[in-house]
Amino acid sequence: MIKKLLFRWLPALIVMVLIFFLSAMPGKSVAVSTNPITKPLAIVEHKSSLFSGLSPIPWLKVGHFVGYSVLGLTLFRGFSLSGLDNEFYPTIISFLYACSDELHQNFVAGRSGSFSDVLLDTSAAFIAVLLFVYLRQTAKLIFHQEAFKKSE
Repeated sequence: MIKKLLFRWLPALIVMVLIFFLSAMPGKSVAVSTNPITKPLAIVEHKSSLFSGLSPIPWLKVGHFVGYSVLGLTLFRGFSLSGLDNEFYPTIISFLYACSDELHQNFVAGRSGSFSDVLLDTSAAFIAVLLFVYLRQTAKLIFHQEAFKKSE
């Protein structure tokens, strides 16, 4: 029983712990050029601003989008393995976690919570899950068409 629960939910819990760890970093540590995790991005951001007329890439927002996309997918996996193959459950949990994450950031030095980040995080989880469901359905259709052609 415990092994099944861990198999279903451990990936989502690991992502949640990682998001919490990154959210607990003080504001100055999050700056792209000083954080060892994001320091390589400072070079890319600097080079991306060299192109005339283009604004620098908002790496922190990209990080939000990627992190919560992965969270949405791992939650979807957990729910699917539990027999609840629904894209709304992972979205709701991602929304609630994003709310708690932004609330948590209000208590971290140099950080503040933002409802726009909650919307970005929730959207990222929902889009990732919808894209996965769409690709899975498309793959099933292609596989079934190929199997049908072979049976003729």
